[in-house]
Amino acid sequence: MISWVGIDISKSNLVVWVQPQKDGFEVPNTVEGFDVLVARLGQYTVGRVLLEATGGYERKVMAALQQASFSVLRINPRRARAFAVAMGKNAKTDPIDAAVLADFAEALHASREKPISPEREALRELI
Repeated sequence: MISWVGIDISKSNLVVWVQPQKDGFEVPNTVEGFDVLVARLGQYTVGRVLLEATGGYERKVMAALQQASFSVLRINPRRARAFAVAMGKNAKTDPIDAAVLADFAEALHASREKPISPEREALRELI
């Protein structure tokens, strides 16, 4: 079974939701937290991890997940919010946001969205 992962990111922590298993957990937004995250996600066959652009707080976890061979896609927060509203999810908490992102990851499955390579991310940071 393919799993879809949404991660709500803040400066200090990552709130994670795995769909359809309905597995939610939280880890620190640190290198140690990334190790725990990769180990936990390694238990699933992950189709895609979806996260929002959060002013740079997402860069290190995105790189760690890509290095661990996960397909990661970063989207504009407005796009995620529009999806949540379209799905009738008006409440806004970190666990709800992570679950909405996991649902959106599944909905994007058939789209032509392409993950950003680490090389392209490095070029973005230079610009």
